[in-house]
Amino acid sequence: MNIQSWILVGILLGTVLLLVLTIRSGRESKSNTVGSETPSENASQTVHRDSPDSLDLALELAEYFLQQGEKDIASRYISEVREAGSEKQKEQAKQLMERLSGHPPII
Repeated sequence: MNIQSWILVGILLGTVLLLVLTIRSGRESKSNTVGSETPSENASQTVHRDSPDSLDLALELAEYFLQQGEKDIASRYISEVREAGSEKQKEQAKQLMERLSGHPPII
C-alpha cells in the first residue's frame, strides 16, 4: 500500500472511532435518565447507529473495503445499509452488492 492508502485508512479509522465514541456517549447519557421516563417514552427514543450520516459512512467504508478486496467486511457494511438506509442509500448498497458479487449494475 502506498502512503495515500495509509492516510485514507487512518482517516477512515479515525472517523469510525469518532462515530463509536459519539454513539457510546449518547447511550450513556440516555441510560442516566431512563428511570425518569415512562416505558412508552423510552420506546420512542432510540439512539441510532443507523443515522443517515453513519449509513453514508458505512457506504464509503464498503466502497473502500471492496476496492481493497476485503469482500467480507464490505458485505457487512452493505448489509447494514440495506437494512436501515434511505431509498437512495439502499440503491447505492444494491450497486455495491452487485459489484461485490461480480455482476455489473443494471441501469
